[in-house]
Amino acid sequence: MAGEISRVMKQRVRRRVGDINGSVFTDAEIYLWLSEAQRDIATRMPDITLPHLCVTKYWGDTSNPLADGDSTYALPADFMRERGLKYTREADKWARRLALRDLPRIVDSIEAAPSDTNPYYWLWEGQIHLEVGEVASTDAFTFYYVKYPADYAVSVSTSGTESLDAESGAIADDTDPTISRMYFRAMEEFAVSRCMEVRSNLEAANYFMGIYEKLLAEIKARYVIPGDPADDFPADGVATRTDTG
Repeated sequence: MAGEISRVMKQRVRRRVGDINGSVFTDAEIYLWLSEAQRDIATRMPDITLPHLCVTKYWGDTSNPLADGDSTYALPADFMRERGLKYTREADKWARRLALRDLPRIVDSIEAAPSDTNPYYWLWEGQIHLEVGEVASTDAFTFYYVKYPADYAVSVSTSGTESLDAESGAIADDTDPTISRMYFRAMEEFAVSRCMEVRSNLEAANYFMGIYEKLLAEIKARYVIPGDPADDFPADGVATRTDTG
């Protein structure tokens, strides 16, 4: 049942901070802190540990068409960081991600000239910029990226009253966390730390935040091998950088 995991996590946090009946912290506050932990994890941890946040968007059909000569397309609304881009004309070709400093050198180079068989891309001002020679409306490309997990926002009424509003898909009684189960304990430690901080028990807050950091370090150590290309950011296993030789 959707939301069962979230409700259990919320209640475990309540037990640990002595607020079983919810007389101190609202459900929204606890879910806010669990969501804050989820966002922090998504921002800091390797993509390989975040399979539920790794998604794609396709351009080249009727819902997301390409236009002749148009090389700029808006990033997805939930975009957090990219993993790679595959350009398709007669065959699929992985595009290389350009650092901005490399753009003049690549565009002006005869040997490395952009084309549909030697594609590049770069990101700027919320846009995907394609360097493929000339974009054709019959082409297509697939953008691989890590999405931003849904969060909470603070709204203020005209009277100055603050309230917490859940975005669609945010952790709630009817919505479970988006990230992997292996992070759930760490998320709870983070939420407990925030509860202690609100109670001005900074010593306890620092203690539980230390446990959170230790758990993240342990998870990362299981997956990250120094020098392994699959640990690169962005695009696991895909050559995306022009400045690494």
